Amino acid sequence: MLLFPSTRPGNHDLRRILACCRHATGSLFALLALLAPASNLADTRIDLSSATTIQPGPDARVPSTSGNGIILPVAFTADVERLYWDLPVRPPDANAQALALDYRCEDLAAIRAISIHLRDGDNWLSTEVIPGNAPTGTLIFHRAEFSPENGSPRWHRASTLRLSFWKGAARSTAFTLRAIRIHRPAVAILRGSERTAPGETQLASRCATRALRLFEQAGIPAVILPDDIESLDMEPFRLVVLPYNPALTTRALTGLERYVKRHQGKLGVFYHADPRLARLMGVTVLPYTTQSGTWTEVAFLTNRLSHLPPSMSHHTRHLLPVDATNRDSVLLGHWLTLDGFPDPSLPAAVQAPNGFWFSHIPPLAVPDAVQWLLATLAAIDPVYAPAQTTYLDTRETRNRETRAMLDAVPARSNEVRAVWSSAIPPRQRNPLMQQLAANGINAVFEHVSTAGQLQDHTDADRPPPPDANDRALRHIQRAVAAARAHGLAYHAWVILWSTDSLPSDSQSQLKATNRLMLNARGEPIPWLCPSHPENRAALLGALAALARSGITGIHLDYVRYPAHDGCYAPATRAAFESSHGQPVERWPDDVLPGAPLADAYAGFRRIEMTSFVREAARIIREIAPSVRLSAAVYPTPDSAADNGQDWPAWLKEGLLDFVAPMLYSADAAQFTDRLAQTVVPAAPDPAMILPGIGTSADESQLDAYDTARQIIATRRNHTAGFILFQLDAGMTARLLPTLALP
Repeated sequence: MLLFPSTRPGNHDLRRILACCRHATGSLFALLALLAPASNLADTRIDLSSATTIQPGPDARVPSTSGNGIILPVAFTADVERLYWDLPVRPPDANAQALALDYRCEDLAAIRAISIHLRDGDNWLSTEVIPGNAPTGTLIFHRAEFSPENGSPRWHRASTLRLSFWKGAARSTAFTLRAIRIHRPAVAILRGSERTAPGETQLASRCATRALRLFEQAGIPAVILPDDIESLDMEPFRLVVLPYNPALTTRALTGLERYVKRHQGKLGVFYHADPRLARLMGVTVLPYTTQSGTWTEVAFLTNRLSHLPPSMSHHTRHLLPVDATNRDSVLLGHWLTLDGFPDPSLPAAVQAPNGFWFSHIPPLAVPDAVQWLLATLAAIDPVYAPAQTTYLDTRETRNRETRAMLDAVPARSNEVRAVWSSAIPPRQRNPLMQQLAANGINAVFEHVSTAGQLQDHTDADRPPPPDANDRALRHIQRAVAAARAHGLAYHAWVILWSTDSLPSDSQSQLKATNRLMLNARGEPIPWLCPSHPENRAALLGALAALARSGITGIHLDYVRYPAHDGCYAPATRAAFESSHGQPVERWPDDVLPGAPLADAYAGFRRIEMTSFVREAARIIREIAPSVRLSAAVYPTPDSAADNGQDWPAWLKEGLLDFVAPMLYSADAAQFTDRLAQTVVPAAPDPAMILPGIGTSADESQLDAYDTARQIIATRRNHTAGFILFQLDAGMTARLLPTLALP
């Protein structure tokens, strides 16, 4: 799932942004200590020695003290969703930007999330994090991520801390608070606001989170800060990162120049066009460029820096290429063309004396991106060299252990080992299929259609030509032949109701003909209205054409509503009122969450989506009874139901042959727990479940070791196999060869 601006920097439409998974971060502070110098990578720790002042909330038990800290008995039952404890605290100083908690917990999978609430008088600040899978570790809460629950609470006036645990599973675990400390790392990531990313604050926030995840995976502490560069004291930081801050004022640029020239600070710059900033960094930013296809990979010049990876996967259709200006700056690589060759006109990244510069937003924290970051940082500042060595040594050890783990839990003879893939360029089709088969993959799910329009590999920025469907079907038939030649099953991956990846002209046409969903404010959103007859006819027509193309299966995606954002269009209202048997006086107010008709409307959405799946199954099986019909679904029945998906019923009725729940998690224990406790029991047969593993999803990025642990969970739960998201250069060149699947 891609995260990128959709047009030129500074004038973007915000396209679909999926939630990015935060790395395990959080904090608790009972007594705050004197701080270590902020430029130190280490920080002062404070031990917790008494539990007597901690007040348990309802259903929570009294904590106890051990030699290692305070033990909180986190005991979830079927009826208890949340447990919390209140602690009196001395407020953090006004300049503290993050709080850290050292912990021990052997069963973090029992905990879905951890939130911290800070009370200032009668007002509260709070934030939530997703814990990782390490039994011991540190959780970080960034000040910039706290938001007020009510009133105007002040961070530095907090007198009470409430630590809340949210249920992941109905069982007990012990959570030990080992130490509490103020967290002041040496890397600052400036989260864009209306100051530096006007009109794009959501995108800027997600870019900051991406950058934070990248540094965390590299083992380098970092903190997210507001982008008030003019007043921010940057001197304590060794590195300041601009993850997406396209609109810098003159005073902000002056502040960055002062930081670099006077304090010898370093900058990490992503997707920027400012010539003054470029001169400061010793780079040249080339004109903005875009294309109809998607750039998916950077090829690095591995002789330029020690341990620079051969390549890095990153998907975008928009670039600000950046080149080295002088002999002190080092060009690190180029973007690859759609045919897989380095493009000399598209330099991708530069390492300079004052930092580094990348031609797009921060990449996902996949192993190759982490290795690129560490190679670059070690070149600009020797203090990061130990982190690079540790990362490479650890990766080597984990790779050696991966094969032994998989050998201990061998695959069944009929195991499905699949990948989700974006549209495969025709020239890459045969070699890619051969490479997948050689690495143990036996099924490919290629994206071939969006919102009823088959992809014909022509200019994606323009409406499809009259013969687009015929051309697309010829492409699919050739892909089927290539897959079968290498022993692969071929499934057509079809995006149904989302229109996000359609060309702008097609979007405008759908909007003009009132075929898009409306949100509760009556504004169009990039989704087809499921109750509009033209939309249903277009989707069913595309599915019928695919059924005639000789494919192994048809795979439905976005077969749902966008949470509670839609749909409130006239066609939906008419369909609901017909189903409900009476008009709705206050539309959409009466059907919104918490309103009198909310439950009835939620049930209607599930019925509406089920009726479409039922009709699709009927048409496809009348045309080609052997075609297997499947769907990508939300991983738990409850979360699916909130989006209008009733996939357990679809399986029980026989509408689908199997489902692929998107179980994207960086935490193997959480993946295993959700699979075993919610997904598998919801299916009539575990073999009807093909779990989705997020190797390079927004929510999770996995190396071979963590991927293997999740594969093992699918085998122990007797599922059909697994499907990896998503196919990219890192998967084919490094992940799959390390896994060495049968």
